[in-house]
Amino acid sequence: MWAWVRGLVVAEAILRRFRPEVRDEPQIQLERQAELGARWVSFGAYASAAAFLVLVFGADHAAAEIRGAMCAHGVLASTRAGFAALALSLAVFAAGIVWTQLHRLDLELRTPSLTRPKFVALLALAPLSLAALLLDVDFVRELDFGVVATCCSSSADAGEARVVTGASAASVTLPLYLAPLGLAMLVSIVAAIRPARALAAVAGAASVGGVLAAIPALVHVVAPHVYETPSHRCLFCLLHFPEARFGLPIYASMLFAFFAGSALLVRAADPRWPSSEAASPASRLGKRAAIGLAAVLATMLAPVIRYAVVTGGASLFGGP
Repeated sequence: MWAWVRGLVVAEAILRRFRPEVRDEPQIQLERQAELGARWVSFGAYASAAAFLVLVFGADHAAAEIRGAMCAHGVLASTRAGFAALALSLAVFAAGIVWTQLHRLDLELRTPSLTRPKFVALLALAPLSLAALLLDVDFVRELDFGVVATCCSSSADAGEARVVTGASAASVTLPLYLAPLGLAMLVSIVAAIRPARALAAVAGAASVGGVLAAIPALVHVVAPHVYETPSHRCLFCLLHFPEARFGLPIYASMLFAFFAGSALLVRAADPRWPSSEAASPASRLGKRAAIGLAAVLATMLAPVIRYAVVTGGASLFGGP
């Protein structure tokens, strides 16, 4: 939290006195302060990413100490703040990734034209991080290892998963679920071949949206095929072996695709367009986004295809 506070102190000075067109001693000193403040904010973003992972894997580890909890789902559900802390920590994790990418782009520029926008963004990110920290503390304080928790098989498996809600897998096909991923991959390929500011923005937004749109497919179709039962839809059990041999590649590819897609989206803010200094990095990021999205598609289809091969094409959900 101290890193965010240091960043906010610098942000106040940046918003009041930062003038990139002026080259006097006070401005140069302010630019140095901005660079130091950005380092603190970057550290805070990395710490928030670590905090999210600690929350997930810590809750999963605590499941062994709470009766009835099969995985992190039961531990989080045993407190009022559990899932709220998880959601907000994930939001800060994602926003921190975007902020560090914006900072990296600003460092590439000959003039600090993105310094003010990135510190304006910090004004929204820092309170979000503080709220996530408070919820994490509430979650830890509410933990009671003497309670009998509700396991994922009695809540998530009943179609009441707290991550997403949607239609059942029996009524919505996997291709329809994964269509946004495929469309985003195609747009990313076009952006890689013919990089332009508008295409970078569209492809980046489509990549991020495609990853988010894949979550319902993971819950309602892919996870049941991993567990080989139509009712088990828990995202946390995918972290346990042997299911983790499918779950970990899926999560890793989703993170890679989100990272590349959000970086491509940030590139649309590059003031050097349409020069090659902006187009070349955007082309590389378009390729990475397309590769990441293709990896998400492949890793999510793998358990479905494996089940079809093992059962001779039988439907998991009892259909034709």
